[in-house]
Amino acid sequence: MAEASLLTFFHQVLPGSRLEQAVARVNSLVSGLTVRKNGCLHLKVLLDQPLEPGLLCQLEEALEKELEADEVVIRQVMNRELTGADSCRYAVSLAPWLLRHLWKQDALAASLLQQGRFGAGDNCVKIQLDDASRQVLPQDNLEWLSRYLDEHLSIQVAFCFAGQDGLDGACDLADYARKLSQSHAHQANQAYTVQNQDAGAQMVPAPAPREAKQRAPYRRVKQENMVWGRIKPELKRVPIESLNSETGIALIEGEVFDLDVRPVSNGTLELFKFSLTDYGSSVNCILFAKPAERSRLEEALTDAYIRLAAEISFDAQYSKDLQARVLGVQAAERAPLRHDDAPRKRIELHTHTKMSAKDAVCDPADLVRMAADFGHAAVAITDHGVVQAFPEAAKAREDLKKAGKEIKVIYGLEGYLVDDKAAVAWMTEDAGLDDGFIALDVETTGLNPAADRLIEVAAVHFVPDGQGGFQPGDRRVHLVNPGIPVSPQSEALTGISTAMLAGASSPLPVLTELQSWIGSRPVVAHNAFFDLGFLRYEGRRTPGETDPAIKFNPPLVDSLALSRLLLPDLKRHKLGLVAEHLGVNLDHAHRAEADALACGHVFAALWQKSGAGTLGDLNRLAGQLDQDGVTDHKTPVSHIILLAADPLGLYHLYRIVSASHVTYFHSRPRIPRSLLEYFRHGLVVGGACEAGEIFQQALKAYLEAGRQVPEALKLLGRPDSLAIGRFYDYFEIQPLTNNAFYLRDPQSGLTGEEDLCNLNRLIYAWGKKLKKPVCATCDVHFLDPRDADLRRILMTDMGFEDADLQAELYFRTTREMLDAFACLGDEAAEDAVIAGPKAIAARIAADVRPFPEGSFPPLIASAADDVRDLTWSQARSLYGRDGVLPELVRQRIERELESIIDNGFAVMYYIAHKLVKKSNEDGYIVGSRGSVGSSFVATLCGITEVNPLPPHHVCPACHETLFDQTGTYGSGYDLPERSCPHCSTTMLREGQDIPFETFLGFNGDKQPDIDLNFSGEYQPRAHKYIEEMFGASHTFRAGTIGSYAEKNAQAIVRKYFESKEQYATQAEINRLARGLIGVKRTTGQHPGGIVVVPREREVYDFTPVQYPADKSVNGTVTTHFDFNALHDTILKLDILGHDDPTMLKMLGDLTGVDVARIPIPDPRVMSLFQSTEALGIPEGKSPDNCATLGLPEMGTFMAREMIRETRPSRFYDLVQLMGLSHGTDVWKGNAQDLIRSGTCTIEDVIGCRDSIMTYLIYSGLPPKASFDIMEKVRKGKGLTAEQEDLMRQHQVPDWYIESCKKIRYMFPKAHAAAYTISSLRIAWFKINHPEAYYCAYFTVRADEFDSSIMCLPLHQIRQSREKLRRDLREGTDRELRIYYILELVEEMGLRGIDFAPIDLHRSDATRFQILEPGLILPPLNALPQVSAAIAGQIVRARADGPFKTQDDLARRAGVGPSVIESLAAGGCLDGLPESSQLTLFDLL
Repeated sequence: MAEASLLTFFHQVLPGSRLEQAVARVNSLVSGLTVRKNGCLHLKVLLDQPLEPGLLCQLEEALEKELEADEVVIRQVMNRELTGADSCRYAVSLAPWLLRHLWKQDALAASLLQQGRFGAGDNCVKIQLDDASRQVLPQDNLEWLSRYLDEHLSIQVAFCFAGQDGLDGACDLADYARKLSQSHAHQANQAYTVQNQDAGAQMVPAPAPREAKQRAPYRRVKQENMVWGRIKPELKRVPIESLNSETGIALIEGEVFDLDVRPVSNGTLELFKFSLTDYGSSVNCILFAKPAERSRLEEALTDAYIRLAAEISFDAQYSKDLQARVLGVQAAERAPLRHDDAPRKRIELHTHTKMSAKDAVCDPADLVRMAADFGHAAVAITDHGVVQAFPEAAKAREDLKKAGKEIKVIYGLEGYLVDDKAAVAWMTEDAGLDDGFIALDVETTGLNPAADRLIEVAAVHFVPDGQGGFQPGDRRVHLVNPGIPVSPQSEALTGISTAMLAGASSPLPVLTELQSWIGSRPVVAHNAFFDLGFLRYEGRRTPGETDPAIKFNPPLVDSLALSRLLLPDLKRHKLGLVAEHLGVNLDHAHRAEADALACGHVFAALWQKSGAGTLGDLNRLAGQLDQDGVTDHKTPVSHIILLAADPLGLYHLYRIVSASHVTYFHSRPRIPRSLLEYFRHGLVVGGACEAGEIFQQALKAYLEAGRQVPEALKLLGRPDSLAIGRFYDYFEIQPLTNNAFYLRDPQSGLTGEEDLCNLNRLIYAWGKKLKKPVCATCDVHFLDPRDADLRRILMTDMGFEDADLQAELYFRTTREMLDAFACLGDEAAEDAVIAGPKAIAARIAADVRPFPEGSFPPLIASAADDVRDLTWSQARSLYGRDGVLPELVRQRIERELESIIDNGFAVMYYIAHKLVKKSNEDGYIVGSRGSVGSSFVATLCGITEVNPLPPHHVCPACHETLFDQTGTYGSGYDLPERSCPHCSTTMLREGQDIPFETFLGFNGDKQPDIDLNFSGEYQPRAHKYIEEMFGASHTFRAGTIGSYAEKNAQAIVRKYFESKEQYATQAEINRLARGLIGVKRTTGQHPGGIVVVPREREVYDFTPVQYPADKSVNGTVTTHFDFNALHDTILKLDILGHDDPTMLKMLGDLTGVDVARIPIPDPRVMSLFQSTEALGIPEGKSPDNCATLGLPEMGTFMAREMIRETRPSRFYDLVQLMGLSHGTDVWKGNAQDLIRSGTCTIEDVIGCRDSIMTYLIYSGLPPKASFDIMEKVRKGKGLTAEQEDLMRQHQVPDWYIESCKKIRYMFPKAHAAAYTISSLRIAWFKINHPEAYYCAYFTVRADEFDSSIMCLPLHQIRQSREKLRRDLREGTDRELRIYYILELVEEMGLRGIDFAPIDLHRSDATRFQILEPGLILPPLNALPQVSAAIAGQIVRARADGPFKTQDDLARRAGVGPSVIESLAAGGCLDGLPESSQLTLFDLL
């Protein structure tokens, strides 16, 4: 900018300002104006003498207001330097200006310094401040004052603390808080802010603080329930929503959340950071306390409801948000929670949880708990189209039961019903009549298949007669002993007596044989669902609750429905009447064989009459919609409630959910009415909300009747309405507010609440007329009225224009519900609110579970014997000396095998062994994950390379074994080399010292989790192998549920407030976001999880199935439940794809080295953690002076920092680093500090979870106590007082105990050891076969490799890397990956290895190749714009002969102009003409 006087500048920027007269007296020149990235504006001014401090503050504040700048700083440049004394005096006068700017950086520090007195000393500015404030203020704040003066005024002045007279040096923080709170709120907020004065007025310096007067001691009035500090009695509570930066000191009250405590000021203080909400708004709070107060305060604040006095300010430095600095804390009483005190309680039959995608915010467990707290006997879970909340709801019920609270969870859903018209045949898509059909009939003790029993069954196989008809053939006829007397009515009807059944078979053997005999042939029955229902229920009456059921889900034809379709003139269609009409003989009616024969002949006659060619044609004759019709977007969809009444109903519900997601999904999972009819047994069907058929039919009749209820009720007696009403087991009505949106729609025909009330009256009357229970439901989407905000935010994000007009969809108490239906009258309201739902709940069995209790691995008869034999055989081959195993080895194997085999885990070991063996045979090494390496049996079965025994030497020749159980070595690889004392052979060093308990628990009965790292290339083959082992129908990909996590939940909330142009504190955003975390967004599939269902069962016994994200693109079918929910129920194999095995496979192929024979550890490899010399690079010349670049888990910035600080030299050190880098709160603020302080070394710190147990056992603690401590610590639950005492009794150091208490998550040692072994193998290739290493790395791990950047000369690579490093702090993950690649390219160049130009004729599609020592050929996909798929097309086209022209290349390889341009830019097309066309110049 052009130079101008300060007066001119202000006249232009602030014309007419009252400050012009004061500025006019200043001889000044504005020489520069700079705007920083953080929004701060710096104005450089040349001066003869310093500006008066008051005027300086006024000028900056005026500019900030006019320019809307975050901060304005006037930088004074004077033509003469101030002397030392002058500098100190001027610095003292500048205290208001300094604190003004410090306030924007650290409001707490500025507020505390405000209370001090600044004075000029001999060579520094002395600040007199009470001891409490000085405890809180670190020296950094004084250094900041000095730096700020130097930077902006070129004044070098030091600041220091001095004692302050009149203050008690022993004053604690609570006393200080009391003293500070006695200042007026205005003073606290307006600290050192100079107000505008009349033009020309000079600033008046702030008066010096008065000397403290001596006064008589006074007695403090004790405040009730005080937790910390003091609260001024006269403060009145204000809502948090009213707080702002001008508030000053305020009294607020609310719930504490997001509590975090950490030491500050070198451990002299504890900083408590938490948020407080009164559910109108929230605010972040900070509190400084002494270390001795931490435990008490932390307990008092955890999930507490408190009242606090706090100084409110805006934190401009860190949070950029409103902040409350706590002065006093008092325990307070929460407002009473809603409770249900009605003498007769209601039951809610319609609720939605967070699994109703982007629609509801109820946590399933919270929903069940609230219903139990209300004293309700049951509650139904009915999410939209899904059942994914069932496992969590079931767990909540079990937890409540353990706590002495009983509640029935009713499992259901709100489905999307499509009326696909009447069906006469079901499940016939793949069925034909080439082998005829089975005519079936049953006789029973009554009409209810769930309660009555089967007494006779007959099935006749009708076979084609060769003339288009069918004739009876083989048959099965059985009397069945139901175990109960036959009722007189049944005996009179059938002639079957109890005595006749005495010697008959029980149902299960009969049904087992019958099911096998029927096979896949279609079944025909008259009123088929009656017969099918009895077979289905009898098939579930197994001896054991969890025994496999006999299921009857055949292709089905109902001759009753078919006769109604083809014989419409018959008034009745009983079997006898239809048989008589068709001339079919029926003797001995109501005996199963006679009825089955008649039914078969009837169907044969009707089949010929229909003219159908297939069974599917029968439904087309009936006008039924096919699959395309059901999923057509124009086909109407109605809501419907389905509740599982018993285990059969739950199984049928899972079948319906599966079909609706896999076969009938369009926008939402649709349920054809015919599908529901087929699987209706065991289900209770409800009318749902206003989008259901019941409400819509009532609305149609109400409007047609001129909004008159009596007339509308008459219209609902029409046949179409009767058919709809009779289809449902109960009707629903809902509060008027649920349907208030109709009143906002002028086209609805409804004008007021009376219309909505009339509709409820009409539905109630209609239900009573049809003898159907009418149930009042809430359609719950959130638990409490205040949670409406959460759904409002969700609906806004979904784009609903009326999102702010939330219906009151909260969980009502009985009284609230009765009030909502008061317009029905007291009697009807009680019937609908209480009696109706209770009647429906009574139909639901109490013991329904989402999946059977127990574990159900696939049955492999030989698994236990095979695992046992393999284990002992391998143990003897490694450790057997003269046929005898060492006692330690024998005991470990016996203990493990007992746990594995007795608990049914052998099959998991067997499958894992087969998988790893198959992969190894195919040339791909497999790495283990998790804790499986804690099992010695897993090691002997070849599942893992990690040997968990204590460190030991073992002779490969004579098998002499020497164990070291002193605890000196964390890994056997670190034992000193030793020759066998018997045969002098060099002994092997083994053993990672990992207890078996970390895998299967202390009692050995915890469900094992065998996770395996296969090569990413091999993963599909491993999955295929699992399918071959167990069958495609019994293997499924493990499903996952994608829900809102913290960050995207916060983004939604922030976006909501921005759209409303409303301010919200970060604390309030966080609070609301917490309510959205877990709301389902979509579904997916686990990257390597395969679920195996036992052959004797179906997947629907455990879970529905679906496509991931409801997309059938690749045909992958997953479990509907998240795989974690099924973890302990059916077998899940984690067959993960990983880069390390792929790299090792490629390295082995390139070099011919057997990777399993690489020595671990190798001295040269271990030297990489000390220097770069093993790479042939002088120290200090490698990028980042690091030799571990590109090594898995050891080349990241964090790993490099840890390596520099710990200088690992042993294998166990690397295992420790691996654990530290993967844990939470294990390294930073914990192990790192202990190592830096010299308290301990990398060998001693807590690195892996297993090390805690072994260390404590070596220290003398009992094994069970050591295990319990490890379990608590690894889960971040700290230590109990008893555990701390026990540890101290055994001389466990205090630093170890404190370290345990800080940890939040720990990595398994077996996992860390497996990762370390893999990394060291790759490192061996990096040293000994560098070309192969870089080829493998760039092929497998460098997806971002770009030849236009990476294949440049070394100095340009270095420049690109250094430039990228400067910008990494704000860079993306992709840029970080590119940076790591550039480091490797530079390192490769320093080792004398270079890239050859990419060659169209020689380069592979995706793999880097070694051309010769020191020269690597990149692949075609290293070029920009050339993907792996396009590169593959080029290579395949190249195999047919050389390309003649660029046009020939484009045509044969199918590539576009952008690819041709990229190939040309990379030099691949040099010498290749564009086309073969001749030009005039070619002819001359």
